[in-house]
Amino acid sequence: MMKDDRATIDPNAQMPPQPSPLQVLSSRQVFRERGGADFTVTAVDVTVRSTGQPMTIHVASVKDGRPGAVCLAVLEGNRQEFYLLARHWRVAIGTWQWEFPRGMGEPGESPVQTAIRELAEETGLTADPSQVCELHRIHADPGVMRDDVRVMELTFPSPPGSDEGATGTIPMQAGSGGTDWELSNLQWVTSRRIREMIQCGQIIDGLTISSFAIREFERGTE
Repeated sequence: MMKDDRATIDPNAQMPPQPSPLQVLSSRQVFRERGGADFTVTAVDVTVRSTGQPMTIHVASVKDGRPGAVCLAVLEGNRQEFYLLARHWRVAIGTWQWEFPRGMGEPGESPVQTAIRELAEETGLTADPSQVCELHRIHADPGVMRDDVRVMELTFPSPPGSDEGATGTIPMQAGSGGTDWELSNLQWVTSRRIREMIQCGQIIDGLTISSFAIREFERGTE
């Protein structure tokens, strides 16, 4: 039987500082892609403090670990809201994935600027800073990745006649869309429909699921 920790964990309590169990001796770059995502692998030589055991840990990063952005484009309808989803081709798993638009930061960009640029490049939607709000900061996989992902909300007014159909979706208007070859089939989707897509396994991308959960928490959705 699993222990119920609800009575013992105070979400508002500050955890006492804990020293690292590892002592870092040195680090060195063992691979770097030139161009593209600037994918980099760094080897970190460490020893375990309690035993003195040496080991080497490899850490990956893209764009030198600059903040990237997951773009939660939200269409504010009269009766409910819609999120913008798209199918992305992912080479690593060789299939299309339903995801929120996202991308990596460029030198000198703020997370707000990254979100505005990436959304425009991938979908053709343009926004100004007044429409953008940073909701949270997450790490996709801190066991192997040195990353910094910002969950960014971009709000848009609902166009006339954009009530949902029976499927809980609104297709993007003809002629809209960016120039990203990885992306297709843009759809405005209700929160209820996204929950159904997650439950039935149509959405399995971790950043999309976690970003959706963060905004739903912010809204106080049960």
